[in-house]
Amino acid sequence: MIRVGLPGATLLRARLRLQFAIVRASRRAERAWDSARNAPSAVASAVRDRLRAAVEWHEERLAARVDPAARRAFAERCDELIGLLCWTAQTGDPVAVERYAVLRDWLVRHYRPVRPALARHVALPMEVLDACRRVGAHDPVEALFVRSSLEEILHDPDSLLLMGTARQCVEAVLGDGIAPTR
Repeated sequence: MIRVGLPGATLLRARLRLQFAIVRASRRAERAWDSARNAPSAVASAVRDRLRAAVEWHEERLAARVDPAARRAFAERCDELIGLLCWTAQTGDPVAVERYAVLRDWLVRHYRPVRPALARHVALPMEVLDACRRVGAHDPVEALFVRSSLEEILHDPDSLLLMGTARQCVEAVLGDGIAPTR
């Protein structure tokens, strides 16, 4: 047998070294790709945390500025709205549509200053948050007057859940024995 060129063992070693080098390079590339992909999310989460802290601080300042008389008036109107919704669901009175429109207009105008106090006092379960999101509201109190039609609320399967939770929110803001959760 005549050997021409490099011996077989040398070729085998060179091939193995090349494969190992390729595997090492691909692992380094994967690590670099993962770190580059995770770096923006780490920065984004840090920014999100800072923004959340700033918003909470701002909401606490706004909640402290709300006049107790304004809170009480808002709570009375919310109670009146919940009573109207319950009464209308039982009787089906068409006069309630006009009363709902009046209450809704008043609540929309006076909701913004009271909203931070509502958000600060109540930790909501996920099912309530989902029900609020479905109607485009931030909390259950807003969910009761965000819709323009009384029939929309009465035919909503989540309306009882929202009314009960809204009543709890309003009681917490008034300080009826429910301590702040945050």
